[in-house]
Amino acid sequence: MRKSECIESIKTLEAKSESQAPYFDDRLLNKIEQFKTVLLEIEKEEESESQKYSVCQDCYFHIGAGNHSEVDECFEPEKWEKRNDEIADAITREIENVEDTGKAHFICGQDSEDESFSRFTCDLCRSDLAGSRHSVAMIIVG
Repeated sequence: MRKSECIESIKTLEAKSESQAPYFDDRLLNKIEQFKTVLLEIEKEEESESQKYSVCQDCYFHIGAGNHSEVDECFEPEKWEKRNDEIADAITREIENVEDTGKAHFICGQDSEDESFSRFTCDLCRSDLAGSRHSVAMIIVG
């Protein structure tokens, strides 16, 4: 639903409730409140912005699950701890770069055009290892 449709629906329902006062139904008030809630969410989305990143599989798992220490048993635990720390530091670095403009967090799967293989550096951890790249976004709420 677009913002203009939501505003128009609220105006129509409020006019209807005024014309039926004091006999209007609670369902009408509930509908008005629902439209107001939707309108607030639309306005919140308009205030937020996002930055897209193309990230390696390690960063993608870390963002999606919080960490990925159990994902691959081929690595030694110390190497996984180090890798998790590197990714956590990269996430913190990116978020701190925008903290003065508002709160920020990462979300996965914002683009259906994930690259199956890439030789480009990961936008987040800066790893130059070739591999799959996935789309994530940093949402910044002002």
